[in-house]
Amino acid sequence: MAGKRADRTITDELLAIAVGIKREADVGHDQIQELVDRYACPDQWQGRTGGIGFPIVEDIPQNRRAEFLAALAALSPHPDRRSGRAERVLSAAEIWRSRVI
Repeated sequence: MAGKRADRTITDELLAIAVGIKREADVGHDQIQELVDRYACPDQWQGRTGGIGFPIVEDIPQNRRAEFLAALAALSPHPDRRSGRAERVLSAAEIWRSRVI
């Protein structure tokens, strides 16, 4: 059924992986935390921690997780935040060694 939209759960692990990918891309912790603060449920966070610390991705309710992922995907690092890591260019031979002669 291509026309039927199935409700799918966005897991805590998926959110953590998405955040990790953005951190690897040099998006700042402050940028990510600002999004988490915006999408997290205050009641869930307060109940979990007693109001101590900061909300985490697990505090984002299921009905806001898709929006959070879209906003996270739109984040880019500040231009002055670029790390000194050189971009690595991979050749087809490095990716598919068994397929390239």
